[in-house]
Amino acid sequence: MGLWNTLSSLSTRHTRFAAHPQTYWLHAWIAIKYSTILAFGAMCGLIHGILPWLFPFTTSTIIFKSARALMMMSARHDDEVRTIFGSEFLAFIEKQRAKK
Repeated sequence: MGLWNTLSSLSTRHTRFAAHPQTYWLHAWIAIKYSTILAFGAMCGLIHGILPWLFPFTTSTIIFKSARALMMMSARHDDEVRTIFGSEFLAFIEKQRAKK
């Protein structure tokens, strides 16, 4: 089995055989989209650290909106949400998803 087949197999296992599967391209799009948004937030945070009057609350807003979007999008990260925020918060998120 070549390197490409090995990498492809690992990628497919992660994207398709998780509790909430995604296609390779959907997973790639979401990962690139949120990584770009968060990188922009990180740059704003670096600038804000040096020049505090620029980008007040921009970094925290980007982080919160990205986290909310990922949590509301699907149950794919529910185990992480439960571990980090607790079961009560996850129950709240599940209720919010049900309203959509």
